[in-house]
Amino acid sequence: MITSTQKIIINGSCTCVDEDGAPAIECRYICWDDALADFDNDVSDLFDASPNNEFAVTGLPLWNRDVSGVVQVDTSEELLRAITVNGPWTLRYFVKDTVLHCVLSHHDVPCGRSFTVTPVDTEEPECL
Repeated sequence: MITSTQKIIINGSCTCVDEDGAPAIECRYICWDDALADFDNDVSDLFDASPNNEFAVTGLPLWNRDVSGVVQVDTSEELLRAITVNGPWTLRYFVKDTVLHCVLSHHDVPCGRSFTVTPVDTEEPECL
């Protein structure tokens, strides 16, 4: 798990480099697999803290507003899909005290806005 280092994931078009630091577009899918493996490792404590794999997402930036809610996912890849958009995006994130702090940039929010993902730590949902 990371605690303060920021990472960047770029959907489907992440830029990889070869041993000399030159851009290497042919590693596009390897790059995604590596980024996804890093994200999986980084959020593992969040999954450990949520018995039902439920996460409260607060302030996810969409084109005309921020949205909040609870998402239930089984894998880190499903979580990543739940907190990003369909289309090109950039996610900067770090984990601190089992809270995923993110800044998401995409075509409607080019400068990015922050949001958080927090494990829901109850076994059964509360009745209203």
